[in-house]
Amino acid sequence: MDQLELVIVDEFQDCNPAQLRMIEALIKRGKKCKLLMVGDFDQNIFTWRGVDLAAINEFLKDRIDLKTKKDIKYLGNTYRLGQPLLDLSQKLICSNL
Repeated sequence: MDQLELVIVDEFQDCNPAQLRMIEALIKRGKKCKLLMVGDFDQNIFTWRGVDLAAINEFLKDRIDLKTKKDIKYLGNTYRLGQPLLDLSQKLICSNL
């Protein structure tokens, strides 16, 4: 494999320590490899799967050139749930109370 130029990690907030080691190994393959991480730490739900926020914070701490961009424009939107599904979910929840 030639040197990598870019590694993209989606749902970064759900990376476990093994995945962080894999990401580290990948970005070391290129002298100037860039890392793009996409995630929302308010949506970290996989602690049962080994996600360790301390390990993620340790991984981030070593990145002196880290830049964070918060795209406020999209923070209030969800693209996975449409209104009909939300309405149905609400009915199911209310009927089970």
